[in-house]
Amino acid sequence: MRAVAGQRRAAAKSRRRGGEVRSRTIHLGQERCARGGAGEKTSRMKIQRLAYVLQIFPKLSETFIAGELAELRRRGVEVRILSLLPPRAEVQHDIVHRAGLAELTTYDVDAFPSVVRAFRPQLLHAHFATDATAKARELAARCELPFTFTAHGYDIHRKPPPDFRERALAARAVVTVSEANKAYLARTFGVPEARVRVIPCGVDTERFCPAIRSRRRPSAPTEVGPDRGPRSPTPAGPEAWVVCVARPFAAR
Repeated sequence: MRAVAGQRRAAAKSRRRGGEVRSRTIHLGQERCARGGAGEKTSRMKIQRLAYVLQIFPKLSETFIAGELAELRRRGVEVRILSLLPPRAEVQHDIVHRAGLAELTTYDVDAFPSVVRAFRPQLLHAHFATDATAKARELAARCELPFTFTAHGYDIHRKPPPDFRERALAARAVVTVSEANKAYLARTFGVPEARVRVIPCGVDTERFCPAIRSRRRPSAPTEVGPDRGPRSPTPAGPEAWVVCVARPFAAR
C-alpha cells in the first residue's frame, strides 16, 4: 500500500471528465477455468467493455472488488469505474496501482451518463445491492443498457433496500457469493433462483498459495501465555501448525 493523495489530485481532472486512459498490460497470475487447474484455457468472454458502479473505490476492506477488476483487465476486458464517493483512506492496496485502476475511475456523479455514453459498455455492474445498485439501475435505464449487481452480506441481512425484489427483477441477473445467500434471497425477498448466479469471491492463488513442504519435520513451537512467559512446548503432532497472534483487550 502507498500514499496516493497526490496521485488522486493529479488525475482527478481527467477522471472527472471521463478522459480516455490507455490500458496497460498486466499479469496477475495464470488464467484458470472454473473446474480446471492453472494454465487451462477458458472460454472466450463475450463481454469486452464493462462499467462498474461502486459506492467507494478503492476501499481497503474491499480487496475482492479491486482483485476482480484487475483480473478482468488481465483477461483483456476494458473497464471503467464509476465511484459515488472518493476513497477515505490515504493509502491503497498496491493492486490498485499495478492494474492501473485509479486512472480508470470517475468520481463526478453528474458526469456518469456522459462517461457511460462515451465508453459504450455492454453492461453495467454494481457491487452491493444498496446505493451503487440504485445508481446502476438509474444509469441503465437512462443509457438503455442492461445491468447486473452482486449482493454480498450486510446488503442482504443487515440493511437490505426495501425494494430489493424490484431491483433484482429489473437487473439482467443477480450475483451472490454463496448458495446460502441464493436460498436466502429466494426465501426472504422472493427473487427467483433462476435469476441468481453464485460466484464466490476468490483470491489470487499464484500469490496466496501454500509453501513447498519441507521434508524435515518442524520442531514444536514454544507457546507464550498472557504473562509473556514461555510454556511447555506443544507435544509432537501433525506437520502443519497454526500460528495465532492477537493483542489483549480489556474486557467490556
